[in-house]
Amino acid sequence: MVGTFLQFPVLCRGRSGVRPRPWGFLRVLSARTLITLGEMSFALYMTHQVIFNAYILHLNPHIAGPDIFGLTFCLFVIFAASFVLWQYIEMPTRDWMRKLLRRQPWMAIHSAPA
Repeated sequence: MVGTFLQFPVLCRGRSGVRPRPWGFLRVLSARTLITLGEMSFALYMTHQVIFNAYILHLNPHIAGPDIFGLTFCLFVIFAASFVLWQYIEMPTRDWMRKLLRRQPWMAIHSAPA
């Protein structure tokens, strides 16, 4: 239901043909930082568990409570590693796949699961 509510202004804009300036919550969602984080979300998903587990099992075995400095450091490492993965692996691979499918469109048809 929340997704439908958030899509309503976008759907209305598409039907009227007029592009009003983003307002309120849509302006926040269209911020460049949030767009970049959204594009990096898969890399964040892939790295967070590995880095948090490494921190908990190897770097923080003798501390009883939460270590704010260690968790902050983990977040920094997660975002840095995710950015590197996104920038140097995910984006070039995506561009390569788009070029490949543009040159050989039959691959998109035959590689789809039945």
